[in-house]
Amino acid sequence: MTFYNKFKLPADNKIQFEDLPVRYAREYAINFACNSGNQDCLTDAFTLVSLFANNDQKIPNGLELLYCAGFRGNGKQDEFVKVWNKMQNTSDVTFKDTLISALGCTDNPTLLTDYLHTSVGSGNSVRYTQVQRRAVFTSTLQSLTGLPIITDFIKSYYTNMMSSYSWSLEQIMTEVANKIKTREDQNFFIGFLLNFENLSNDAFRALS
Repeated sequence: MTFYNKFKLPADNKIQFEDLPVRYAREYAINFACNSGNQDCLTDAFTLVSLFANNDQKIPNGLELLYCAGFRGNGKQDEFVKVWNKMQNTSDVTFKDTLISALGCTDNPTLLTDYLHTSVGSGNSVRYTQVQRRAVFTSTLQSLTGLPIITDFIKSYYTNMMSSYSWSLEQIMTEVANKIKTREDQNFFIGFLLNFENLSNDAFRALS
């Protein structure tokens, strides 16, 4: 993708001062390329995530979407665990929110399941506010392959979710419904709702 190659980060991943039009063009080119599944962009994004996980080198401001793009696809367990630990230990609330969102982009079924469990977990190893617990759940809706895992989690843990998030069951389902992008996922989710016994008829009609 020529547009991406023109504006991708330099080899040292550092951006010197640049005029606003160039800065915005860079952000647009990189975000568009990664969101479109451009393999060069996704590979570069994983390299940046790996640098952050192993060397604490942050991605430049304005390109935070690359944290998410770096976790696309399977594998990447080591980087995921390291970034999760950094997310739990940072005192920068804004940056913690960025990492919470990024971790939910994984397409690794095991990592996604474990990450969902932290949203209803407790103890010293899980340091979330209630808003952050909700954010962990909604972040997983960015995963390209995660809907079956998310619905299985809801089916098994919806009472824990309602308690941990202070959301009604209808609110939880609405969050999922609002993030669905494909007809295939829509049909899958409707089938899930039809077989979910604890959802009221009014709520089902509203969601479907």
